[in-house]
Amino acid sequence: MLLYIPQTVCVSGGIVKGTVELDFRLLHEEQVEEVHVKLRGYARTDIRRNNQTIRQFVELARENTSVWTRGSIYPSPGQHALVVPFQFRLPADLPPSFSCSTIGAWAVVRYYVEAVGVRPGMLRLNKRASQPLAVVPHDSIGQRIKTQVLAGWRGPMGDGYAEKRIRKGLWGDYATVEMKYMCPMISVFPLFTKVPFVLTIVTKSKEMDRDSEKKLWPVPPRSPREWSNHTVCSLGGLGGSAGDPDMETPENEWIPSESEKGKGRWKQTVSFSSSLEFKCPPSFRFPILTCEYSLHIEVSFGGLFNSISVDIPAVIGSGMLSLEDTTQSDTSPIIVVHPSANALDLPPSYWSTESWNDHKE
Repeated sequence: MLLYIPQTVCVSGGIVKGTVELDFRLLHEEQVEEVHVKLRGYARTDIRRNNQTIRQFVELARENTSVWTRGSIYPSPGQHALVVPFQFRLPADLPPSFSCSTIGAWAVVRYYVEAVGVRPGMLRLNKRASQPLAVVPHDSIGQRIKTQVLAGWRGPMGDGYAEKRIRKGLWGDYATVEMKYMCPMISVFPLFTKVPFVLTIVTKSKEMDRDSEKKLWPVPPRSPREWSNHTVCSLGGLGGSAGDPDMETPENEWIPSESEKGKGRWKQTVSFSSSLEFKCPPSFRFPILTCEYSLHIEVSFGGLFNSISVDIPAVIGSGMLSLEDTTQSDTSPIIVVHPSANALDLPPSYWSTESWNDHKE
């Protein structure tokens, strides 16, 4: 049996369509009496505390449909293969596909379709063909935001700001560093959508003589390769991914001291402009599991405690509608994009049917 589902990123409440290709010679040789297709979805968490494992399991989807029984339909004369279609409607308000593990805890939200060739008898194993599904929630709000962002954002901009005094050693005068992050003020970041941002870093040296410009510290990063990334995506090239952001570096500015003649501070500025695209499972809240995100931006200037950071809560939505949903509340165009399954950032264990030891019927 060959199981084929062309649309492997699906939207809750929408329809999953596919086909099963049956080889009649093998069905006869292996004495298969029936072929049915199953849709399954579940959430499971394992949490280890005080040498005990607490497990929770919630079934999210369970549908069955019979596509062939012996003697019902046959392939065309001279052919050995028969392709039979099937379809399921996903329940509404499903949590998205998800997988995460850490020390002492493990969680998964998994969906899959499985074709089963039934072989009667105690000693005969059924024949199976499985395909995992990536499921995301229906998100009309995110879809409208996606349309506005792709058309060129003209709305208000939000920001995150941080300021800190730092110095090279345990003693000495302080320098000042500032960081400002600006992006569209949106309630949801839709998946697979490039959202523009500008990140500006300003440093002001400790008070010094004006001719000490060559000894300036701290110095803002001059290349995106000086950044690191350990989260769900790269910040528009700052984490070392392909494609560098645009960078502006105005000339250094001298700020005279108000209290001491001949002294002052050197101000240095750098701005990075790029876009941020999320490919992770959307944010969600479920009785046994919650997924939340925060955008963490950090710059280190060397030395103990000489780093500056901002944390910005980010609600991530699918920005997707089911292919069957053609209604809308306004006259703006609907953008319906269903990328390939592996475009959603999930670990390999989610896609590998061989690793489905957490729950398998």
